[in-house]
Amino acid sequence: PDPGWRVQRFREVGISITAGMIVGFDSDTRDIFEQQYDFAMASRIPLFSVGALIAPDATALRARMVREGRLISDSIPSGLPWSTNLVPRQLTPREVRDGLQWLCNALYEPSAFGERLLANLDALGRCGPPDRGVARRLFHGRAIERDVARLVAGFGLLGRDEARVLAQVAGR
Repeated sequence: PDPGWRVQRFREVGISITAGMIVGFDSDTRDIFEQQYDFAMASRIPLFSVGALIAPDATALRARMVREGRLISDSIPSGLPWSTNLVPRQLTPREVRDGLQWLCNALYEPSAFGERLLANLDALGRCGPPDRGVARRLFHGRAIERDVARLVAGFGLLGRDEARVLAQVAGR
């Protein structure tokens, strides 16, 4: 078969990439947050999950953190993506938390998020004529499709910058 069929098929199904970034490794220094931001902005990947390195139970990392006296807590932090239970060599837990909060805010600032989202749409290209029934299916389709439609529509209500990004995306 023609190798181009895969790209066309991905466009038809609306495939997209999400990525995850973890900070708090022993090699990480204070500039890791700017490095991660620069990487994300150059990647054309719109969605990133961001978190701190943790040492789960029964892992070599946890055993090493205990041995070196760098385990903060016996339990794995929950609820916040920037929580950690270990002390990296070159960052304090507070630097990890503050840096991750900055990184999350910077990545999802409307113009930065919009820039990555529009670049991603450009990379995927057009997949044919506009689908006139998409709005009807989103608002009257499966529950997950309705939830997505409400989430997207709500994004434009968050503020002027968010509404501008949503209009740019809809225009693409």
